[in-house]
Amino acid sequence: MKNLKKTINSIVAELIENTVSRLGNKIESINIVGSYAIGKYSLQAPNVNFEIISKPNESPNLYLPLSEIFLNLIEKFKKDINIFHDLKPYRQTLYLPIKNKITLTINTGLLDLRDIKRNFDIPAYVLRGWIDTRKVIYGKDVLGKLKVEVKKNRVLVEQKRFVLLTIKKQLEKVPYTYDWHKYPELLFEEALTFSKLLLFEGVLLRMHEKEIEKKLDLEVISDKEKLADFYTKRFNKEVGRLARKVINMRKNYLKLKSNIKKALELYKIDWRLWNLIWKKFQKWSTETRLKS
Repeated sequence: MKNLKKTINSIVAELIENTVSRLGNKIESINIVGSYAIGKYSLQAPNVNFEIISKPNESPNLYLPLSEIFLNLIEKFKKDINIFHDLKPYRQTLYLPIKNKITLTINTGLLDLRDIKRNFDIPAYVLRGWIDTRKVIYGKDVLGKLKVEVKKNRVLVEQKRFVLLTIKKQLEKVPYTYDWHKYPELLFEEALTFSKLLLFEGVLLRMHEKEIEKKLDLEVISDKEKLADFYTKRFNKEVGRLARKVINMRKNYLKLKSNIKKALELYKIDWRLWNLIWKKFQKWSTETRLKS
């Protein structure tokens, strides 16, 4: 595992170095956010989230060179680790992992400084998580200057509706995209990604305003044991049981990822979670509309 950490750190360092040396004059800020930034990432299914903020109106000029930097990393480290780009809540790109190797997912989110007055059009509950975990790697602390307030209002309703319906559309397409009999790891990886995303998205639906003000939603999301207990108490025992199954599968990712039966089980869990969370969302949506 020490060698794995070293490899991941080398990939992250090289991505930063190449991005700054090639594109630094067009970038206002580079940040790492989430689990890797605070040192709590999984070594079985590691994930690194970058949020790159371009100078005003420069973002369109960065997508292709950033993709070249990313593709070069895949080629350079392919003997050591699988690397693919994290697109959630959308589907993953063409990705055929080398079996018996760890998979590192990297998100190189790109924002444009021209949109700062609109908080980059990022949902407040997402942006707050970035701000709380951010590690500024290059440039100015742009995220730290943002004013973000999470409220259970109609704006949040529409944001949640969009994400949940997007997940549903992705789940519908998953079985048709590749031969999951031949590549069970792809199905397992995507199903696990969507199940985690669903569990994260459902938390705010059952949080009270005062709890949100204290950022208890972030506390619950970052602690998997608390997450399972939360769903048992705030939803029902079935959702809590499903949450624990997802968490256990994540803990045993390397052991289970090529098991077709487990991949199919996880995909079915996704649909059950989606329906149960959607039902709660509809109730909350109606209550919010009646209050406004």
